[in-house]
Amino acid sequence: MPLPYSSKTPELLFEYIADFSHENRLNIPVGEKWSLNDVAIHILDTEIQSYSRLIAIWAEDSPILYNFDEKSWAHLKREVDINEAKSVVTFIRKQIKKMFENINEDLLKNKYGTHSLRGKQSLWDLLTLYENHILSHQNQAQRIAQLLSE
Repeated sequence: MPLPYSSKTPELLFEYIADFSHENRLNIPVGEKWSLNDVAIHILDTEIQSYSRLIAIWAEDSPILYNFDEKSWAHLKREVDINEAKSVVTFIRKQIKKMFENINEDLLKNKYGTHSLRGKQSLWDLLTLYENHILSHQNQAQRIAQLLSE
């Protein structure tokens, strides 16, 4: 079974974001909670967390995986260079893909950690979760981009 994870997923998300000026990336359209900048920062934060969690599960026996409060982190109102964020996220995802693409599916499904909110999570569960997560934010970025273009 193919790995439920792609190293290419961030490309389209960052394309939506990069098409806008710095000022427009900071605007939050009516009906949205985040700006394109907020989406980029959230993806950067999440991908860093994902790398740490996946390595912990692979290297350790049943590690505790701590939740991070994305809403609190988002309220920090940081700015990010879109090209640097894309580079970091792309690098992280390529490293994760390389680490796990040739690992036995049974190991991916049976090696796990315990998330502080979601409970027991296998490598497979998290790889699937992180792929779906970035795809949902890709849709969010596309929606925000369309609103900013109107």
